[in-house]
Amino acid sequence: MDPNIPAQPTQTVPIIQQQSGMSESTKTMITVLLLVFALPIGIIFMWVWMRKWPAWGKVIITVPFTIAFILIVIAGIIVFAINPVRQSSQADNTMRSSSVNAILNSVNQYQAENNGQLPAGITTKVQRISTTGADICAALVPSYMAALPVDPSVKNGKAITDCAAAYDTGYAIVQGADNKKITVSAPAAGDKSIEASR
Repeated sequence: MDPNIPAQPTQTVPIIQQQSGMSESTKTMITVLLLVFALPIGIIFMWVWMRKWPAWGKVIITVPFTIAFILIVIAGIIVFAINPVRQSSQADNTMRSSSVNAILNSVNQYQAENNGQLPAGITTKVQRISTTGADICAALVPSYMAALPVDPSVKNGKAITDCAAAYDTGYAIVQGADNKKITVSAPAAGDKSIEASR
């Protein structure tokens, strides 16, 4: 450098700080809104963006949500495993199976004590055991059974003790045309076939 040339004053170039992304206040606002309206996403954003928030504060927000989430998952698994609708359906079908057997046994006892005669109303046509179908209540109650069983889907399954009143058991009965076999069935069982024959 030539000493005769006066030195040029050095110019300081201001360093422009480039801001990448959003400001902290914008991030805070978005995180708070997500915590209020979309908690799981808000928690993720809180841990990723909010580096200035104290760790204990983040933990206080995160732990109750995590516990609630785990409890909801466990409750879902329990409900799926227990399946109350299925359990109720199985209980109803167990009752139906017991009832058709009880009715059939009572009819057979009646037949045994009445020289092979069936209660009036039982025919070779399938009929509901009711006042308008196979009306066998008075023949069986109370001599052969304390009460006539009723399907769980009919009047809450309340058994019939008063045969003078109109009734419908929800069960059906038929006498086989060829072999005279009696069959009692539970039509309300749906897809499951519940019947007893003898």
